[in-house]
Amino acid sequence: MNSIKATDLFSINVTNTHGFPLNIKYNEKANHGYDLSGRGIFQLFFDQQIIYIGLADKEPAILRFEKQLTSITLRGASVSFNPDCENEIKSNSVLKAEFKIAITQNKGANLTSVNRIQFAAKNWNIFQNLDETILDRFVFVWFPKENSDNLKAICNEWKTNLKPICNG
Repeated sequence: MNSIKATDLFSINVTNTHGFPLNIKYNEKANHGYDLSGRGIFQLFFDQQIIYIGLADKEPAILRFEKQLTSITLRGASVSFNPDCENEIKSNSVLKAEFKIAITQNKGANLTSVNRIQFAAKNWNIFQNLDETILDRFVFVWFPKENSDNLKAICNEWKTNLKPICNG
């Protein structure tokens, strides 16, 4: 098990490709010293509260970590929105002014969810000004499990028992 601050793995780059708020790229830091290439389960914490549990079995954990930061903060340049997410944005008094319809038409690779949107809305006063000091408040706990055939079952059991607010 490894506990890793997001700032140990990523730097933030504000892009000009997309307008605010979908204008951040999380760039992996070279030589961060963690082996995140194998299979395993991870937990994501924000301010010491577990918010997400995920599985890395088809792609390296570092890519999964980036996808979660991108979609949970609602600041990643590659966040995408399905119709349920668009409706959640439109009905959310905090976010509807920030996210225009054109932005929610973004067809990025990282689909967000209603639960993640609700989490981001509760923390929007923080996430709207996302920088390295805020990124430092995210911590990944990585459980490499190279030889486990039942990773998905373990991950689902953890989700059921721990009920992280951004899953689903």
